[in-house]
Amino acid sequence: MFYALNGIKKNYFGANAQKAGEMENITVDGAAKRRHGIHEQTRNTIRDMIVSGALVAGERIDEKLLSEQIGVSKTPVREALKVLAAEGLVDLQANRGSRVVKPSPEAIRHLFAVIASLEP
Repeated sequence: MFYALNGIKKNYFGANAQKAGEMENITVDGAAKRRHGIHEQTRNTIRDMIVSGALVAGERIDEKLLSEQIGVSKTPVREALKVLAAEGLVDLQANRGSRVVKPSPEAIRHLFAVIASLEP
């Protein structure tokens, strides 16, 4: 997947980085958007990267590289990772950085049960 932040086209790193034709526009007008908007968009971008597999389960998250890929400073990335940790998508480890959570077999079974209940 590709993302455009502040008008600059960025691509994900990792195995799924070159999916042609896929692009989500995330534009931020510095004067029009408040800092809250950048943090929220950064969080949504990282969440999408985790769900799509661009950030692999169990993989260490390099905040500096991720901030460069998304096109924001490290502060919105750190704030996004805190929220994603509260959601259970990221494991924050003091003085060791963060990792994408590897779902347990029980969590996967629960997820399939929920999906099955939603299908007609």
